[in-house]
Order: sequence, then structure tokens, then C-alpha cells
Amino acid sequence: RIQSQTQLQERYTDLNDFLATYYKVASHVKTAEQFRRATVAIIQEAARENVRYLEIRSSILSKGGETPTQIVDAIE
Repeated sequence: RIQSQTQLQERYTDLNDFLATYYKVASHVKTAEQFRRATVAIIQEAARENVRYLEIRSSILSKGGETPTQIVDAIE
């Protein structure tokens, strides 16, 4: 469901174009479990593409009433 609404583009025309996708994802990923599932999906996709180094960044503040510590614990 989220994936169909947030397909990444090969190239973005500008920062606002990129941020439109970023905010769509952020509006769906709020709970610790959603962060965990999103993180696992990103890592699995990167592994299928033989990515050897990956950095994932996200804003974990003010998400679904859970603390940043709860979100980080779910991801780890």
C-alpha cells in the first residue's frame, strides 16, 4: 500500500520534487513496528541489488506517540 504511493524516481527535478515523496512516506511510517518493517524492506531490497554499504536516515521524532528510544529499539 505505501509502496504504490511512494515509488522513487530515477531522478528528481528539484528538492521540492524529492520532498514530496519523502513526506508521503513520513505520513505513513509512524509506529515502531512500521519503522522496523520499512527498515527491513529497505535492507532486503538493497541486498537483492548487491548493495555493500547503506545508510538509512529518518526523522523519528513525534511519531505515533512512541519515543525515539522505542523506535530505535524496534529497528535494531
